[in-house]
Amino acid sequence: MTATLSCPEIARLAVVENEGWDFEPAELDRLPQALKNYLPDGCSAEDALTVHKAFLRACDDESASAETIFARIASVSRSFELLGTDKWPAAVGFYLRMADGRLPAPEPQLTDPFNLVHAFCGLIVASKKPITPRLQKLLDDMTNALHMTIKWENVEMELCDDSLAAYESLQKDWNEKWASVYAPLLRRWLKMQLALALFPYAGLGDSLSERITIIGVRLATLRIAILCSCGMNETTLASDDAVRVVQTVSRVLDHLGDSRFSLNIYGEPNWLEEARMLGLLNI
Repeated sequence: MTATLSCPEIARLAVVENEGWDFEPAELDRLPQALKNYLPDGCSAEDALTVHKAFLRACDDESASAETIFARIASVSRSFELLGTDKWPAAVGFYLRMADGRLPAPEPQLTDPFNLVHAFCGLIVASKKPITPRLQKLLDDMTNALHMTIKWENVEMELCDDSLAAYESLQKDWNEKWASVYAPLLRRWLKMQLALALFPYAGLGDSLSERITIIGVRLATLRIAILCSCGMNETTLASDDAVRVVQTVSRVLDHLGDSRFSLNIYGEPNWLEEARMLGLLNI
């Protein structure tokens, strides 16, 4: 049984409260149904929890941003693809400690923030999710703050002459005033994403590179959604408003049943490449 960030109360508990992350044994009555085993053949529950908990603990580093923690986890995930799953429990601690020195130079592109909003809108249309008033407000904040327009009839974006200047002004405010305020929220959000996916053993995507890419783009999308909402309000968001942004983004992205369309979109700006992902996140 799971609870997701698309539920407003779960979003509040996950990103505002500090409790609820410990594993506790319990017995519950369930409806009769088969439980899927996500673990590779020969992998014990104890070994899997060793790896999974190591990634969750990495999110508790209060000296690092969520983006930096994500970069470390992404680096370990890519290294894991070169190892047998039986080697993961012994290797995870070492790889996490070494991750900072193994990161490639980030490769940002000027169009990244606008492509993030464009990709988000494309997924909304593809998923056929209704645009609720809450989602419409978020979309309005994002497009207005970035001085861009989405043509919904063909999901094309249009930028203004001052779109880049608008983003650079927002990013300056983020670095100077807002990043430290929302660092705890983003760390807890990242931890929740890993917990929900039993990462690295499951999640949206067929490989670790795909799964970590999807989580990374979601992190970047959430951050720019908060950034734009702060920009439109010209101040930090009240706690309820921050939860609203998290829940609204999650209601779209956390319920996509197939990874192919997302990965096709994310592949166009090369976000599946590690250096491009670090550039997207302003590492």
